Amino acid sequence: MSFLAVAARARLDVVGYRDAAQAVMDEADPPLRVGRITLRPEVTVRGDVPDSRIHHLLEVAHRECFVARSLTSEVVIEATVVRAT
Repeated sequence: MSFLAVAARARLDVVGYRDAAQAVMDEADPPLRVGRITLRPEVTVRGDVPDSRIHHLLEVAHRECFVARSLTSEVVIEATVVRAT
């Protein structure tokens, strides 16, 4: 949700967004906790916007997200950009 707000402020025409998240908990490293979270957003955009700008906006959204800021786990973003036709 943070990304959609950041994209709207940047006037990016996002026509689709979905995310697949995966969390890893290492049982060999007590106490049990989530050590790493991987987000795999797929962002569908319309218009001539460089992928680098979209990836930058995803990073901005991550920095502004109050949920992400409250975590101690490592969060990795592996984004895919799709062009709307």
